[in-house]
Amino acid sequence: MLRAQDPLNRLAASRESYRLTFGKTPAGFVPGVGALKPSLLPSFKIVGLSWVAAAEYSPSSGSWASASGTVLVPFKAAQAKDLRTDIEDAATFVIDEADGLAQAGEFLHALPELSGRYSWLTVSEAVKEKREAAVDAAGVSRWPTWTTGLEPWTGDALSQKAWRLYSKACEDLERYTNSGAADLGSLEKATDELYRAQANRYYRLGSPLPGDSPEALDKELRSRLIAVYRRIKQTPPDSLYHSILGENLISDSQPNPEPEPTSTDVRSEQGEGWLSFENPPGSLPLEESFRILGLRVDYDEAGLSFILRLAALSAAPRLDVYIDLNHVPGAGSSSLLEGRKAFLRSSDGWEYAMAISGSQATLYRSTPVGAAAARELAVETDPSSSTVKIRIPRGLLRGDPKRWGYLAVALEAEGGAGVAGIVGTLEQQKAFLENLSGDKRLAAVRLPKGL
Repeated sequence: MLRAQDPLNRLAASRESYRLTFGKTPAGFVPGVGALKPSLLPSFKIVGLSWVAAAEYSPSSGSWASASGTVLVPFKAAQAKDLRTDIEDAATFVIDEADGLAQAGEFLHALPELSGRYSWLTVSEAVKEKREAAVDAAGVSRWPTWTTGLEPWTGDALSQKAWRLYSKACEDLERYTNSGAADLGSLEKATDELYRAQANRYYRLGSPLPGDSPEALDKELRSRLIAVYRRIKQTPPDSLYHSILGENLISDSQPNPEPEPTSTDVRSEQGEGWLSFENPPGSLPLEESFRILGLRVDYDEAGLSFILRLAALSAAPRLDVYIDLNHVPGAGSSSLLEGRKAFLRSSDGWEYAMAISGSQATLYRSTPVGAAAARELAVETDPSSSTVKIRIPRGLLRGDPKRWGYLAVALEAEGGAGVAGIVGTLEQQKAFLENLSGDKRLAAVRLPKGL
């Protein structure tokens, strides 16, 4: 079971990661083993994918399907023999390590030789040449896969048991989401843990890939799912404390009754006409001029003051503050200002942003064609308290600041484009700033419900 919103959210996040890495948005998408569901086709169009790789659904690779403006391109699985023999007919091949038939990097060494023997087109170039819709994509109940099918992930009793545990976590998280009492911060952390549990390798317990073992996959998956429940302060089901392989694991057979230390979370407070977010102890980076200790917002009928407190104030601080007014997925911009190598989750897209450099700041407004400068602002710095303060007139920024989301970042010195410090949980800081996961997606901070 996948939650209805997960495919679109994950596609959007992957698109932004690609854009940051290569400097442009991807044109297409290659799903593992070519497996597609018709219900996912609209998601591809929403995120701007012009083509999606699919299995060889017709005898001729010239029979391409079109659905909602996205072309489904049929591929054959590349086998070792394809590299040793001449290919007589034009064909489109895919090298997919997800099925276990191709080892990591196995075909890369052959690419220079293949490029010398054959002419080739990018998929996007080929799509322009073949636009005929020979197949009704929406009418296909299930697309074939290009190699072994889905059996390694679904065909044995162990995989089915793993999927049942995952589905139960999905259902319980959805129930919490719709309860009316969900804390947004806890919900977002639980969703991130659920995404980590979606890795396909966890569901190959009966036929693991080289380098994996059933015991390791079993333990990792259950740990991920247990983390989902702990994030929303619920007791994990007993089934997650017993091995999927049928062994009773004494070492972790009882839930840990202690909640996760709150010291790793951002501390939120508010009062009459103000709110604040304080970073947890041990925040990164170690270089003090990039380490943000907290963000405070003072507001009244005349305007708003944004105050950033740093561990140490540099001579010319470079800081950004992003403001999400509505917490609506798809509204606002998920891309940071130009040159910043990070992006926001779709639900945290910003409507207004401030770019601070030295003694000057610019207020930007998000538009369908990009960021538009709205006003130049003065910056007040106080070396004694290592704070930076910016005042915005109420006429430029209306609404209730208690309902907004905020992202504060410290940027590298002039000439750099990287994000060097953020306001966020200690887990997110480590994942982002130490690049443990390669994920350059950031989250806004908000006042919890009821605060």
